[in-house]
Amino acid sequence: MSLYHSSKFAVEGFSESVSYELASQNIKVKLIEPGAIHTDFGGRSMEFFYNDDLTDYKLFTAAFRAKLGDMEKQPAYASPPEMVAETIYQAATDGTSQFNPK
Repeated sequence: MSLYHSSKFAVEGFSESVSYELASQNIKVKLIEPGAIHTDFGGRSMEFFYNDDLTDYKLFTAAFRAKLGDMEKQPAYASPPEMVAETIYQAATDGTSQFNPK
C-alpha cells in the first residue's frame, strides 16, 4: 500500500508544480481524485495480499482485507465509472483553472 499511496502523492505534487510552470503559457492543470470507482481494480490489485510467502505482512494484510470488506458492503462505497468519466469530461472542458463540483 505504501507504493500505491506514495505514487498518489507524487501525482499531486507533480500536478501542483507543473500548474505553476505552465500558467505563464495559459495552460491549466487539474487533478481529479475520485476515490473508489466501481471496477475490478480492487480485486486485481489486491491479489498480492493472498501471497502466503509474505509472512511478515500477514497481520497487516488480514486487517486491511477485513476493513476493505467492510467498506465494500456500504452502498456508497464506490462511484460508477460513467459518473467519474462525466466528471473528468466536465473538468476538462469547463474552461476554469479549478474544478468545482456541483
